[in-house]
Amino acid sequence: MWMSEIGKRCKTDLTIEDIPKKKLLTFKKGDTFSKIINSMFDNKARKIFLEGTTKYLSDSYLLKQLQRR
Repeated sequence: MWMSEIGKRCKTDLTIEDIPKKKLLTFKKGDTFSKIINSMFDNKARKIFLEGTTKYLSDSYLLKQLQRR
């Protein structure tokens, strides 16, 4: 069954506006490692974006970097 067929059968009043929006978590170039990690833990985030860019750090990348040391 195609997704469009499922959509035709599903009746709801749900709109895009009803889906909760999560603010992007960001960090600045000068932030310390501990500040970044604490921010991720406090916000239960798996990614944190470099402010003003599309570049980000993920929890798995950070863990891999810690394992190398």
